[in-house]
Amino acid sequence: MEHKLKINKLILWTAVSVTVMLMLPWLTVTFVESDGAMAACCALLYGINPVYSLFSGIFAGKNISCLFGLPIFSAVLFLLGASFFFQRS
Repeated sequence: MEHKLKINKLILWTAVSVTVMLMLPWLTVTFVESDGAMAACCALLYGINPVYSLFSGIFAGKNISCLFGLPIFSAVLFLLGASFFFQRS
């Protein structure tokens, strides 16, 4: 039962990581106008993503045996999101 709860937490944090690291940049690039998009991108790059990475690392540290890959997964998603959505056309 405890193992199932750990897997459910991992799935939840994975879904939140995908949302924060991939969906937020996509929403920013798609729906925000040019000047606002610059401010939103700076907020994502310097505010939201580092704070989320900090919290996911703290959460993963509470149960390191099961969640050791969560901060790595979050960093990889950040790199994918930044390179895919913020590249020049």
